[in-house]
Amino acid sequence: MEVKTGERKDPRVSFYEKAIRDIDDYWFMGVGTGNYFQKWGFEKGYDHESLGVRIIYGVHNGFLQVLIFWGVIGLLAFLAIIWQAYRCVPERCGSDPLALSLLGLAVSLLALLPFMHHFEAKGFSLGLGMLVAYQRWLAHSNAVSPESNN
Repeated sequence: MEVKTGERKDPRVSFYEKAIRDIDDYWFMGVGTGNYFQKWGFEKGYDHESLGVRIIYGVHNGFLQVLIFWGVIGLLAFLAIIWQAYRCVPERCGSDPLALSLLGLAVSLLALLPFMHHFEAKGFSLGLGMLVAYQRWLAHSNAVSPESNN
């Protein structure tokens, strides 16, 4: 199925097609972040013209972009980080506004990853930091001890 805008194919579709075409180049060790944006991306056609300048774009998928940058080992490490972030999500939210907001934050961060290639953006780092801070410090201070129920 080909997605078109007007007469041209959507650039995202062409980036996915190129990623599938070039999978033999990067699946094991990746091509490196710097190489992707400097040499490899131009050679393989991941560039797009914007205001008369050729610019390398990401593939608009965080998981695929990590695979291209660092290969399957990097992708497994990225998935391990996501697993650790999942473990920081509150187990029971109830009506606790802080726990509910962190659950919403975790879900929205995960929902963005398949559609954005900027996994290194400050927003993701801040979200991960908030999840870890909750799990390490805030969850313990919000816990009700058995002695306080008497």
